[in-house]
Amino acid sequence: MRILIIEDNQDLATQFVDALSEQHYLIDTAQDGLIGWEMLQAVEYDLIILDVMLPRLDGITLCRKLREDGQLVPVLMLTARGTSHDQIIGLDSGADDYLVKPVRLAELNARVRALLRRGQQLPMSSVLEIGKLRLDPCACEVSYDGKPLALRPKELALLELFLRHPQRLFSRGAIINQLWSFEHELPEENTVKSHIKGLRQKLKTVGMEDLIETVYGLGYRLNTTFAAIATPSSELPLEPAVPVTEPEAPSEVLSLLIVEEQRTIAEQIAQQVGAQGWKPYITANPTEAKPVLDWLAPKAAIISTNFLNSGEETLPFVFHLLEHHRELAIFIYNNQTILDRWHLVACTPIVSEEECLKALTTGLMAHP
Repeated sequence: MRILIIEDNQDLATQFVDALSEQHYLIDTAQDGLIGWEMLQAVEYDLIILDVMLPRLDGITLCRKLREDGQLVPVLMLTARGTSHDQIIGLDSGADDYLVKPVRLAELNARVRALLRRGQQLPMSSVLEIGKLRLDPCACEVSYDGKPLALRPKELALLELFLRHPQRLFSRGAIINQLWSFEHELPEENTVKSHIKGLRQKLKTVGMEDLIETVYGLGYRLNTTFAAIATPSSELPLEPAVPVTEPEAPSEVLSLLIVEEQRTIAEQIAQQVGAQGWKPYITANPTEAKPVLDWLAPKAAIISTNFLNSGEETLPFVFHLLEHHRELAIFIYNNQTILDRWHLVACTPIVSEEECLKALTTGLMAHP
């Protein structure tokens, strides 16, 4: 679970980071509201701890902007003032809970656990099992056939990631984004390879050497044989990823490719276009999208303007599409506009305005 702490008091922020890191949460921090807002545009968080009094952009305004932007991430608001009036203002701005400074760390942990439980299909404390392998996230313990299996922290985190998402494929970059905090220097992709190797070696000692398989050029996934017997309820919403098995090429004329790294936005777009008869397929970035194009054969593609987490750019990918997929109707968007090859249509916000669907349909039908 990834938490963003937006607090300008560095000593207090450090106390929070230390306390929450002991609970195995992944923590990022921001020292002012504007930086916090920018981080929220680039990364999907499971919880925000937000101070009211912040430089450049105060907590109340930031929280309101979040809700106006359609983001439903839980917000725990902090303030030095504990009057009922202040609490009402904070809660009315969209905060889910409220703590008055000085904050007791035990209470902070309890509030964080409560907020993270809300909306989760599977409690983070649920035991994950696959055959005789058992992982208890709460106790950070792994066993096989009742016998303890000693794993290093990152090896345990990797195993939990695969068991919680048995139908997902993870690139090395996606694994880094999931398991490493921005508070420390991000590792090279070879570091992921090293941790995968270590985990495989320890699983091999109990006869599960084939649990994690490599999909060359794409990343890692749970072996499909094991994935079929994994705990069915262990699958949780996550960032976009390549599916474990490629579905059959759809015959639907209105098949559509969505290239968007922020899962919430991608699902909103998919819901909107799906209601109009389109058959959407989501990928997180151009690298994941390219191998999909051949078997999906989409009629149109909706592409984000940038991919902050992966460092990829939109225009090179669009040039690739123009050269190799000339029949494709291409729509490039940001939060204000949709731009296809033929015309510009204003749409604010893109994921909730009828103009989005109208522009897509008009562009597609005008250029078969």
